[in-house]
Amino acid sequence: MEEAADISGLTPEQLIDRLREGDKLIAALAERAERHDEEHATALRHSEDRRILEDIDRSVDRLTSLPHLERAKGLAHPLLHKLCKTLDAAVEEAQQSLALAEEDLMAWEFDIESETGKKLVARLKDLVERNKQLGDTLSQASLEPLQKELEVLQTYHTGLQSKQQELESFVKESEEQLELMQATIMGLDHQLRQE
Repeated sequence: MEEAADISGLTPEQLIDRLREGDKLIAALAERAERHDEEHATALRHSEDRRILEDIDRSVDRLTSLPHLERAKGLAHPLLHKLCKTLDAAVEEAQQSLALAEEDLMAWEFDIESETGKKLVARLKDLVERNKQLGDTLSQASLEPLQKELEVLQTYHTGLQSKQQELESFVKESEEQLELMQATIMGLDHQLRQE
């Protein structure tokens, strides 16, 4: 009743302000309840995962600690031997399943702000930097032999061009000398015919 008396003396603007404050308070409470529900659901999933891991662990212990398995392994009966192999495979599969579930659980609990998370992020940054340095080194290392090979090829090409020019000038001189000799031979041949 006191609140009703307090409200009756308020102006419309004050009533609107109080309604807005009430809406904000309701929204904050709803958000808080939603977060609480999410945290509760996460905790339930976490406890369910733990329970499953414990069940698997107990099953593995029970399967590996059965005394008749050791005795059965020594028997020569093929069916018992096959049963032992099947049970060993089941134990191995259960252990792998347990390991995967533990890894999933550890990944689920991972937090970047934790000490492990900070170490992992620092290690990843270090690996990225090393990778970049190795990439730069490899690209430089692969460029150097290519540059040397290019220089050798350019030198070889220049040498071939000069040899080609020498050969062309030799051929030109040889052709001129051949033409001169042919002219001389024709002139001598002509003189011999006239005599």
